[in-house]
Amino acid sequence: MAKTSKDVLIEKLAREVLRKLRLAVEVEEKEDRETICAELFEDVTGSLDELAKGQLGALDATLYFEVLAPYFLKAHDAAEALLYVCRRLWGQPHVAPIYAMLLHQWLLLHKHAGGAEQRLKHLKVMVSGMRHMFEGDVEAGKMHMQPMHAFMCAEVVLSPDRRRLDSLPMPSRLAVLSVVAMYLPYYAPQELASALEDFPSPAHTLEEGGHHNGEAADFVIGEVTEALRHISGEAGLLRYLASLQEAPSSPHFKAIRPVTRLMLESSLYQLTAVGGPRYLTRRVNSAAFVALDRLFPRGQWSRRLISWACRFIHPTEWPWVAADAAKGAKGTAESSARLAWGGATAWAGFWLRPWLHLLAYLLPGRGKTPSQQQQQHQPTLNGHAQSKGHLEA
Repeated sequence: MAKTSKDVLIEKLAREVLRKLRLAVEVEEKEDRETICAELFEDVTGSLDELAKGQLGALDATLYFEVLAPYFLKAHDAAEALLYVCRRLWGQPHVAPIYAMLLHQWLLLHKHAGGAEQRLKHLKVMVSGMRHMFEGDVEAGKMHMQPMHAFMCAEVVLSPDRRRLDSLPMPSRLAVLSVVAMYLPYYAPQELASALEDFPSPAHTLEEGGHHNGEAADFVIGEVTEALRHISGEAGLLRYLASLQEAPSSPHFKAIRPVTRLMLESSLYQLTAVGGPRYLTRRVNSAAFVALDRLFPRGQWSRRLISWACRFIHPTEWPWVAADAAKGAKGTAESSARLAWGGATAWAGFWLRPWLHLLAYLLPGRGKTPSQQQQQHQPTLNGHAQSKGHLEA
């Protein structure tokens, strides 16, 4: 079958990747090796312009690795050559991410990729590189690695065909599930509630009777909780907190273990704290309070009272306490005022009505009640009040 110009260009890019990695192996100076690997990392994660997208036939891709990973999936010999070179450069910090971006599809969809003896190690390095790239995205507030995470979800973890996942060695299967669950609220925030039902079991394969609905809900929440403890970027934390607010819509959220619920509540409460050691922004503090109120409604007022009391100890926090209180009251000011006015009116009417009747009786009216005085004066068609006697006349 004849190759198209697109296939020739992609193959040329793959050969260039291999050439640079081999050059890094051959150089003697450590600094030169690090420089070559860093440059290759920048090339692989480089953005595709419109001209490159057209030439490569990848209109939906944004980075070069999105074009190269499917090539290595199909080109077995090229993938083996890349694996061999990467193994000689494990000590370089940029090699594991490059290896993960380019060979994750090949390693996960071919159960014999990399050889049976070294497969566990190869998958371990792949997961390590993925975790490094996903963490960088979250801290920077970027979505560069979203295609790789989406592939992991659609083709491996949440695929209807569980055999791809179950064919992995047990430690590798657990590591893959962990890295996908940990960054699911960031890359697919709307899928967290459904993942609590559909996420596969980390402890059992399909043949062992695993993968029941909701079986891995506790595992997913535990991994997300672990991620919350280490993230410091505002954009990443806000996406996590917004995604967690949808978790109670799943019936499996209530079935997670009490210790997992306690760990999640503790992690969220830490995000409400101002100052050190994490020095989170006010937006994160407010979003954490909203997530806490949504996930754990009981005790929301006591939590806020304790927070305000702790902040009130420090005079520098007083303006922020007032600002947060005003912001929280702004949304409910009108309804609260309306309710307070209605209650005050009803209370005043209940207690003042007898005194008003007595006062009306004592006023000049010859002992007539207010109802009798109202009947005495009737309005006419022209709007002027006339007495009953004038009407008779």
